[in-house]
Amino acid sequence: MVMLNAISWLDYEKKGKIGVSKHLGDFNKLLRKEGLDSNISNLVSGLSVYCCNSYDASEAKGIKRCVAEGGSLLIAGQAWNWSKKNPGKNYCPDHHFFYHKDFFH
Repeated sequence: MVMLNAISWLDYEKKGKIGVSKHLGDFNKLLRKEGLDSNISNLVSGLSVYCCNSYDASEAKGIKRCVAEGGSLLIAGQAWNWSKKNPGKNYCPDHHFFYHKDFFH
C-alpha cells in the first residue's frame, strides 16, 4: 500500500503514464492490477513517473532528463543486498551509488 500511495503522490494531478524498469516486472503487474496506466518501459519522454531500483547506474542520464522535464522518480533499493554481496566494504564510499553521490551534480 505504501508504494501505491507513493505513486499517487508522485503522479498528483498529472494522471500520466507510469514507466517501470524492466527489472521490476512484478511491481508493474501490481500497478496494472490496481488500475494504473503503467508499462515496462525504457525512459521515454512524456512519462509522469518512472519507477526503478537503485542498483544500476546505466539509466542515470535518462533519469536526469526525465526529472528535468517534470517527471517524477520512484527509486528504491536495499543496502543489505549490496552488503551481502560485498562483505567487509562500506556501502557509500566504495559503491558507485550515483543517486546520492553524483546524481544532482
